[in-house]
Amino acid sequence: MTAGTNKTVSNTGLIKLEGATETGSAGIYSKLTSTNSKLTTQNSGDIELVQTGSAGIYADNVSSQNNAQSEVTNTATGLIKVDGESSVRIIGKNLK
Repeated sequence: MTAGTNKTVSNTGLIKLEGATETGSAGIYSKLTSTNSKLTTQNSGDIELVQTGSAGIYADNVSSQNNAQSEVTNTATGLIKVDGESSVRIIGKNLK
């Protein structure tokens, strides 16, 4: 991807993280590192987590930009199902 351009990460299907002995995974992982761009992370599909200590969506804005340049949306049709111990649906750092 080109630095300085807007980026979108999107799921419209099924992401399934299986393996109860596996840990520390993310169904969607998005990270904004460059300046002068925006990162949008969207889920309108299904994310199913069975793994321990995992996240359905992990989004991180580590750029020097403010939080308005990065956002996460789980739409009305999006489903994030969490069965793994110590797992969460969405983790967002420095996001709108």
